[in-house]
Amino acid sequence: MTDTDETFGEGLEPAVVDYLTKSDIVRGMTSEEVRQFLPHLVSFEVGKGKVLVREGEPGQYLALLISGEIQVLKRRKDGAQMVLSTLGPGHVIGEMSVVDEGLRSATIRASKDSMIVALTRESYLRLAKESPRVALAVLTEVARELSGKLRRMVDYVADVRGL
Repeated sequence: MTDTDETFGEGLEPAVVDYLTKSDIVRGMTSEEVRQFLPHLVSFEVGKGKVLVREGEPGQYLALLISGEIQVLKRRKDGAQMVLSTLGPGHVIGEMSVVDEGLRSATIRASKDSMIVALTRESYLRLAKESPRVALAVLTEVARELSGKLRRMVDYVADVRGL
C-alpha cells in the first residue's frame, strides 16, 4: 500500500464508514461488533492507472472497493496481460491473502481514481485475538466471496468446454 493517502480505523471518513456499515463484509455483525471491526481497517486512494497489487507478489491484505473502478489483469503464457474483469464499488479483492498468505493471482490496476478500504492479514489476526466472533463473521464473508468466485469459474469453464 504505497503512494497512498492512508487513514486508520476511527479516522475513516464518515461516508466510508456509512458505506461499510451497509456492506456485506459486516453482514451478521451487531453495531458493537462493527465498532470493534472498523479500527482494524485502513483506507487509501489509488489514482487512475496506478497498480494496487501485482501478480506473483506476496498478498498482505484484502480490499473492498468503496468508489471508482479497477481492472483485474492476468498475464498469459506469452507474457501479454489480459483484462479478466472490470470491477466497481462493493467488490472485494485479495481475499485469498487473509486465508492462505499466498502470492497474488492477478494484477489489480485502477481504471478510475478509486477509494479502497483494506484489512491486512496482521490486523485480521489481531482482530481474531481481540474479538473472535467479529473475526469469524469476516472470515464467513471471505468464504462466501471465494465460494461465489469459484462457482462463477466453474460455470465459465463449463461454458468454454461446452458442458
